[in-house]
Amino acid sequence: MSKLVPFLAFVAMPVLYGCSAPPPVIPENLSVKSLVLTDKNGNKRAVLDTEQGNQPQLAFFDEKGRSRVLVGLLDDETPVLEVSGPDGRNRAQIVVAESSPRMTLQDRNGVTRMSMSVSADGIAEIVINDQYSKRRASFVVLPSGTSGVLLHDRNRNISGMFVNTEDSTPFLSLRDRNGKVRATLMLNSDGSPALGFGNGKDKEVFQFKITENGSPQLLLKDLQNTEKEDPK
Repeated sequence: MSKLVPFLAFVAMPVLYGCSAPPPVIPENLSVKSLVLTDKNGNKRAVLDTEQGNQPQLAFFDEKGRSRVLVGLLDDETPVLEVSGPDGRNRAQIVVAESSPRMTLQDRNGVTRMSMSVSADGIAEIVINDQYSKRRASFVVLPSGTSGVLLHDRNRNISGMFVNTEDSTPFLSLRDRNGKVRATLMLNSDGSPALGFGNGKDKEVFQFKITENGSPQLLLKDLQNTEKEDPK
């Protein structure tokens, strides 16, 4: 017993004099194939790995284990961001491919209903689809400044179009099922309005306009598109 007392005293001395254990060594680099974060219940909530095509991906999961947010690179190293709904289906996606960003929005059935993109040559476009993923409306702005709203039928043909040209000239065009222009309404550069009707064969056969001096004018055209002013 007499030998044990000095030994205990020696062991207890660092504690009595306020000494503590050396600080843990923090590594400068951490190399792992997969990093999994769990919540207090042990549920997987985030995963960082390279299992998909040997490309890095970071996924976030809800309490039921469904992926809700995914950030990573595709096989061709295109960056992508995906957001899923409570059912696990993809509802929004942002992709940047070759300096051309694109965002798509899907409904609860996974059908793309809206997309927004900017092409490599600077064309900005918003497209709205129906429940069958067919284009029904689009809004386009060209680098020149010309902007337009296009309406599409069920066959994706343009049925109506409103354009504002780069010189701020508004133009309205209506087309038939075959995509042929049948009616137009526009303001000329001098501000005078003009209304025209086509025959369905890319020929305008009737035009009513207000001239620069404010006089109404009716023009009838033959199949060769030769103007004939109405004598009335």
